[in-house]
Amino acid sequence: MAYRPMRAQYPELGSQMICNAIYSVSRTSRHVYQSPASPFNLQRLEARPLPLLRFQPDSPVFFDRHTLSLKPGQISLLTLEGRLQFHLTIPEEIEQRFRLDHLREIVLKQQGADFVLDFTFGKAAPAADPVDDLPEYVLVTDDPHLPLRPEAARTLNP
Repeated sequence: MAYRPMRAQYPELGSQMICNAIYSVSRTSRHVYQSPASPFNLQRLEARPLPLLRFQPDSPVFFDRHTLSLKPGQISLLTLEGRLQFHLTIPEEIEQRFRLDHLREIVLKQQGADFVLDFTFGKAAPAADPVDDLPEYVLVTDDPHLPLRPEAARTLNP
């Protein structure tokens, strides 16, 4: 339901990047609204409206096997500026893991002034994070005018 309107609104984004943005919002929404431990769980809200999820500008970027690829000595990453290629030396055992294991998720995160790619392998779905560990880049609020700042996170009283 969101794909076509987003493609129309952001024609410069590739289709896979649109899919990854939808995945990111869906993943966070599922955690906030469906986790049994969440104070914002749909069952607890009863007739009250859903709180808003506001993503900070430093939210991570989710990649998948279509937007990031690894070849011997090289990594290729789809970005807003097009596909970028980096030279990369990876130990053989790590390279084998990429070939043999199921790569479930790739996340680009900012850590201070640096950016880090985090790779998650495995077939099982990731365990839900406790709601107390809701990422700092997501604000849950009932105020649509709340400014984007980390200290405002979880301001809604469920």
